[in-house]
Amino acid sequence: MERQEHRLEVDLPANAAVTVGDHKRLVQIVANLLSNAAKYTPKGGRIALAMAVDGNELLVSVSDNGIGMSADLVANAFEIFAQDSDSPAPQRRRPRYRPGVVKNLVQMHGGTVRAESAGAGHGSRFELRLPSRFA
Repeated sequence: MERQEHRLEVDLPANAAVTVGDHKRLVQIVANLLSNAAKYTPKGGRIALAMAVDGNELLVSVSDNGIGMSADLVANAFEIFAQDSDSPAPQRRRPRYRPGVVKNLVQMHGGTVRAESAGAGHGSRFELRLPSRFA
């Protein structure tokens, strides 16, 4: 992110929230989502990490204003080897290796993950939900 001069915005809840799980794997989940956003966001772009409590769930989202994803890729974003064949340049295609790993790790923690994008050039958003309890 530093090399690409990305602007990282962080929005954390006022009240602490806790999820129970493997600390190393939970860090890996968020790191993979942030790394994926950085990889597909052009120099000087924006990446946002937000966390909130939604009922009994901890909601974590990573969004960017990067290259975005086609509707087909959004639908298959968490397949281990899915790629966006609509990307204009092969080196800018969005491989879904890490999001596939993210899905498995999130599910192991009793959570869900989803992707969304308004299409090419409109950035992407990944949202994960994990069981939560107040600290």
